[in-house]
Amino acid sequence: EMHNPDRLMPEEAQKRLSEAKEGVRCQVCKSAVREAHAKAGEASKLPSFKDKWQRGSIVTDVVAKICHGPDYDKVNMGFFPTVAGNPPQWGEGIGVKQLKEGDKAYDKHPSGWKLFRYKGGDIEAAKERAAADMGLDIATYNVFTSALVRHVCRTVVDERQADDDLAELILDSLNEKPSKVIRDYCSNECASDTKARKSHWHDEL
Repeated sequence: EMHNPDRLMPEEAQKRLSEAKEGVRCQVCKSAVREAHAKAGEASKLPSFKDKWQRGSIVTDVVAKICHGPDYDKVNMGFFPTVAGNPPQWGEGIGVKQLKEGDKAYDKHPSGWKLFRYKGGDIEAAKERAAADMGLDIATYNVFTSALVRHVCRTVVDERQADDDLAELILDSLNEKPSKVIRDYCSNECASDTKARKSHWHDEL
């Protein structure tokens, strides 16, 4: 299944994926908005960005593609993606942990799910450890993680575009840090994180 490879995972893994989707909405929202803000900043250096009539469409295009991989246009034309699911490239270095009460990170992530970013060292070994902690083989873990970021991102960004103009929020704050846009856009997604601290909007994966 090239568009939804997670449908081929064992049934138990699919059930856990459904649970995890609700648990990481806040984390994925913050990451997606941060990435979109950064990409819009890069786009602002293009000569065409000097034309105020083109700026809006350029940033809108950035937001439209932020939850998708490089085959966005290809998939929209009806072709299969090169990478199953066409996940966003910024999600490639992200892993997921299922927490238990008593874990250090549980107080900050009461949903029981935490995303993290691999940092240096042997990433494949780190993935194998994370997979083992969740009781999954490495192939299923990779599909699980990719699907989690992909599905949730498209829920909190793509499905909200008709009602919430993320592109406009970003365009109005290009010369500022992304924390204000994250706070304004992700407040609903993060409302259930009742134990969030003051640094909540600045958290990095």
